[in-house]
Order: sequence, then structure tokens, then C-alpha cells
Amino acid sequence: MTKEEFENIYRQHYAKMYRLARTMLYDADESKDVVSDIFVRLLRDANRPQKDKMEGYLMTAVSNRCRDVLSHKSMRERRAKSFR
Repeated sequence: MTKEEFENIYRQHYAKMYRLARTMLYDADESKDVVSDIFVRLLRDANRPQKDKMEGYLMTAVSNRCRDVLSHKSMRERRAKSFR
């Protein structure tokens, strides 16, 4: 993937990805972190989706990562309550 291709994907999809993460997490910083993680993974992944499937891939990745974040938060909260 060239730098220009990546920048185009970033510009085209960042806002939608951020809105989804923000809707799920209710936290601006965590939402930015999730979206950044997805873009880093996209750069590193050799099995990138085709351009016509890119939006679905990115949005699914954001949704799944947000679910992971929420699950870890829930586990931390349960552990914290057990030590009170």
C-alpha cells in the first residue's frame, strides 16, 4: 500500500470510524485510540481487503475492538468491586 493510498483511506473513513467508536465507548480518547489501532493494523496486515470491501472491514474492526475494550473494562470493574 502506498502512502497516498493509505492517506486516501484514512481521510475517507476516519470520521465514520471515530463516530462508531465514540457511540460505543462514550470516551473521546479511547475512541481515537481504537481508530488509530485499526489503522496501524491495516498498515501491518499483508491480507488487506479489496478497496470495495474496505469500509466494511474497517467498521467491523472498530466494532470488534470496541467490544474488546468494553469487555476488559467490565472485567476490571468486577475485579475492583471484589477487592472492596
